[in-house]
Amino acid sequence: MSEQTTALGRAVLLLASAALIAKLFATGEMVKYIAPALDPLTALTGVVFGAMGVMEGWRALRSARRRHAADRSPASRAAEHGHAAEGTLDAALEAGLTYAVVLLPLALGLALAPRALGTSALGGERVTRLLLTFAPGSPGAPRPPKPDERLDDTGALLAYLRRVADGSVGQPVRVTGMVMRSDALGADEFALLRYAIAHCVADARPVALLVVAPTLPDVQTDQWVEIEGEVASREREGDRLVTIVAHRITPVAEPRNPYLFAARSAVPNWSQRIQRPLSHVNTSCPTRAATTPTATRTSAKPRLNTSTVRSPVTGLPLAMAARSRARAPGSGRSPPATPRPSKIVQLGRVSVRTSRRWV
Repeated sequence: MSEQTTALGRAVLLLASAALIAKLFATGEMVKYIAPALDPLTALTGVVFGAMGVMEGWRALRSARRRHAADRSPASRAAEHGHAAEGTLDAALEAGLTYAVVLLPLALGLALAPRALGTSALGGERVTRLLLTFAPGSPGAPRPPKPDERLDDTGALLAYLRRVADGSVGQPVRVTGMVMRSDALGADEFALLRYAIAHCVADARPVALLVVAPTLPDVQTDQWVEIEGEVASREREGDRLVTIVAHRITPVAEPRNPYLFAARSAVPNWSQRIQRPLSHVNTSCPTRAATTPTATRTSAKPRLNTSTVRSPVTGLPLAMAARSRARAPGSGRSPPATPRPSKIVQLGRVSVRTSRRWV
């Protein structure tokens, strides 16, 4: 393959990539691929691709001018043609197929509108494994005051659940999502599905809320609906499911922004459990394990149970690692050592103890 053809192929690929990025930004469909926080870098990438494509196009044009300006005899042209036919046909075919494989998805992206992830992206995952649940907690824990106004966004609801847990029961909400039917749910129940992404659609995580409605409209799976109701709790197989008791269900079109973004909605990072918080108690410890406290009452003394969050370095609860390091070599049991900050912290008459339950 000649230098002119190679430069021309590169120019087409780079300019097509820049055109696809520009098209997605112009139509507002870039949000279906990446989080808005990455828009500046993506736009810069499109500009760089466009500049490189223009440079490669100019290079191909200069090569063509030099080739046409060259003074060659008919004999030399015939010899060059024979050499190219014998030696570069396979290489040209291979390069052409390579460019075609790259250009095909670019052409499809320019010609077709992208679709948001639906229930088919779950790959047969059971609905009951996706439903958001409250973590076990004590009914006597203090509850923050409820907002005066209705929560009008699914992301705002998830952030509120993260902050107050089952203190949100009775809170009026208006949420939007996809309908997800299942035989594991009752006749008056369905799951409201949304996907949360941190960076791009490749790391999308499904989040589902149980919806209970006395009368269900004729809506099919993957249909987007807007639900007005209030937060409730339902017992199911030992778990307390976060439930929306629907007062009104309205079919709507797919929203312009179909995804939730983890940085905005505070979607639970490591599991589907929402933990009850405790106000006005400082549980900071000199460890890298973040804790979210919960209050537990006993007949003797008040005790505070907290949950360790997965360590970003090892992926293992640091309290478990500290317990392993505290074991005496060869003894098989833990010595009665002094209290460690990652296990027990005395706060006056309240003990802070870590457990293995995930937030």
